[in-house]
Amino acid sequence: MAALVLLPVLVTAGAPVAAETAPWPVGTFVDSTHRLFLGRAPTDVELSRWAPTIELGHRSALTRALATSDEWAGARIDELYRTVFGRSADPAGRSHWVRHVAAGHTLESVAALLYGSEEYWRAAGGTAGGFVDRIYAGVLGREPDDDGRAHWVSVIDGGTPTASVAAGFYGSVESREDRVTAVFGAVLQRAPDDAGLAYWVDVVPRLGDVTLAAALAASDERWVRVTGTQPPPAPTRGVGTGHQAFATASPVALHHPVAVGEVAGFHESGHDGSRQQVARPIGLRALTMSSRDRGTASRSAVDLVVPPGLEVRAPVTGTVRSASAYVLYCRYTDHEIVIEPDARPGWQVHVLHVEGTSVRAGDRVVAGVTPISPRARVLPFTSQVDRHAGSPRWPHVHVEVLDPTVPDRPPGRTC
Repeated sequence: MAALVLLPVLVTAGAPVAAETAPWPVGTFVDSTHRLFLGRAPTDVELSRWAPTIELGHRSALTRALATSDEWAGARIDELYRTVFGRSADPAGRSHWVRHVAAGHTLESVAALLYGSEEYWRAAGGTAGGFVDRIYAGVLGREPDDDGRAHWVSVIDGGTPTASVAAGFYGSVESREDRVTAVFGAVLQRAPDDAGLAYWVDVVPRLGDVTLAAALAASDERWVRVTGTQPPPAPTRGVGTGHQAFATASPVALHHPVAVGEVAGFHESGHDGSRQQVARPIGLRALTMSSRDRGTASRSAVDLVVPPGLEVRAPVTGTVRSASAYVLYCRYTDHEIVIEPDARPGWQVHVLHVEGTSVRAGDRVVAGVTPISPRARVLPFTSQVDRHAGSPRWPHVHVEVLDPTVPDRPPGRTC
């Protein structure tokens, strides 16, 4: 039996796909990376969302997102059950472990717990010797040497939990070398060089096999092999968003409206009906800014710092209710787009600080796909979020989710 390695889905994934499937290098890379991690091609929506981010050189955003997705974790849990127990995962077990991984636990820790489980112990005959023989085969892919077998049998007989023994096997240098070598083969279709092997064997206990797979999949080497072209220049600022959902205002998921972001600065809205937002981890720096003394929830609006000149897309799927200019702070011309989200009819998603509009009332928009403005507007003053961003100053897009049935308190002062 070969040693268990939590590989991406297909060891042959990463090869160039047919031109008619993805006719340009960015599309080829997005397609190949989905096949590598998820064993399938991207949907049209996924391709549209990720292409601008990859075009700008933020490849690791895609590989990290896929390598940490619930879909990928579920496939790996299924693989673990088949390898460890010789059966499919039951729905409850699969759901439990996917949530376990989503909470920040590694798949390596899940593997150790499954190998150390009562079910695995019983399948090994319910004896220390049978367990040791079976785990050598399952984790290291070989029979135990006499001294090793005697040592681990005595450890178990001495009262050490089988989960701890399994974790020791999985964390051993031999296991790590096998896993690193296998991931290199799956992602780059070659063995690691000596320096690469030594480096990753040292760091995977801290970072995990998933980090290794994501890093290799985003490398210049893989880009060149997959696309046959030179990679775009490495970005110097910001992180790729892939137009992923960066926050929720339940039940509305808010997709990042720009392909690259720097900061998500949550703050108090000026509207009493604005809903509290909960940040989702997409690699973007997220923070709650200091109070503006508005008496509203602390994260009822967000300012998204983005590069100048990049297209702004719809943060939700729904119907545009208005798209027009207005006067900001009684002095400055600005544009606002209001979308009624399909996820919560009657509510409104407001997008402000954009330079013109690309949609009008009645238009249907798809989250992360439909352009709604050519670019973010560079405001003629310094904003609170600018203190948390880099230099030179980038513009920001304001997004909030409003329940219009909640009346605003009378304003203290109007224009």
